[in-house]
Amino acid sequence: MPGYVSTIIGFVTAGITVTLKDFLVSFVGWFALMGRRGVQVGDWVEIDGTQGEVLEVTALHTYVLEAGNWATSGQFTGRQAVFMNKYAVERKYFNFSTSEQWLWEE
Repeated sequence: MPGYVSTIIGFVTAGITVTLKDFLVSFVGWFALMGRRGVQVGDWVEIDGTQGEVLEVTALHTYVLEAGNWATSGQFTGRQAVFMNKYAVERKYFNFSTSEQWLWEE
């Protein structure tokens, strides 16, 4: 009987882990974003090809005010993009504010 109980607990735990994978990875990504090289409100970032200004960073999501071709025009599109924080672990992002690279438009 104890062998069956441990097997059932193992299957239930594996099922919960697979089901909550995105939630768990996003929560871990939030800790990565809160570090020294993370993102803060007001930073200029590029996440998966979307560029703009960070509006809010929560435990699971990052909200970005999208800028259309901001390297040349600097105009916001008015769209708000929402990313799960798992991009900090699984994908790449670039924070222009911490790299001390500034784009100047004359």
